[in-house]
Amino acid sequence: MSLYGEYLGNVRKQMEEETKVCDACGEVHGEEALPFKDKDISRYKTFEHSANKDMVNSPEHYNKGKYETYDVIVDTLGKHEAMSYCQGNILKYIMRMWNKDRPLQDAEKAEWYLKAMIKLLKETKGVNW
Repeated sequence: MSLYGEYLGNVRKQMEEETKVCDACGEVHGEEALPFKDKDISRYKTFEHSANKDMVNSPEHYNKGKYETYDVIVDTLGKHEAMSYCQGNILKYIMRMWNKDRPLQDAEKAEWYLKAMIKLLKETKGVNW
């Protein structure tokens, strides 16, 4: 294992031991929740979801700025390449759904990306494919 890989593993282990992870999605949230910027993880904030937060259609951690992350990705990559992005996320959520404690949420996220990909396919029908 490389030194960087070992470092990442150590930071993740420290974070798991020293921080409270969000019960809703298993992630540490907030602008400071960037675990690999430095070794001082004691300053990382946690984020608690309220019961009415939608972790599938509009997760708060993807809506921090002026635009939703997905919209920026489509705008940056273009519709054709964004379809591949959606396809990759569908695979990611389906492949991991039984390995985490939220299989229904992962299946719903895969469904969200499938619907987004279908929308892009309809919008680009006859263009690039």
